[in-house]
Amino acid sequence: MNTILVTVQNNSDQKLYVSGDPNWDDQQLVVNGEVLNSSVALEQNEVVVISMDWDSNERSDFMLGLLVSETKFAENNSWQMTLGENAKTTLLDVTDSNELGSPKEIYQVSDETEWSLTLSLYPKVS
Repeated sequence: MNTILVTVQNNSDQKLYVSGDPNWDDQQLVVNGEVLNSSVALEQNEVVVISMDWDSNERSDFMLGLLVSETKFAENNSWQMTLGENAKTTLLDVTDSNELGSPKEIYQVSDETEWSLTLSLYPKVS
């Protein structure tokens, strides 16, 4: 078994909420040793580490579903993301993302390894 680690860093100008994607009902995300059953608030300049156990040594491009939103319930103004193995680099990456509504943030991925990455959110510049 391996553990996926996603460090989420809020560099935006507002509070954000991070949650598991409800379409991925079989995943169990953990924050600070607690199973994430709803969204977790992420204040400006705050960092949270999300982990998830992966039962296989084989990775895929669909390993974890994540929502980052401006509201607690992610109705709109959110990013819906799929994290998994990047086929070109073989590192963990955002392999698919969709804007739900018009989020005011953009994201940047850094510090990728096979099992971890940092996801930083910044204000969108018009």
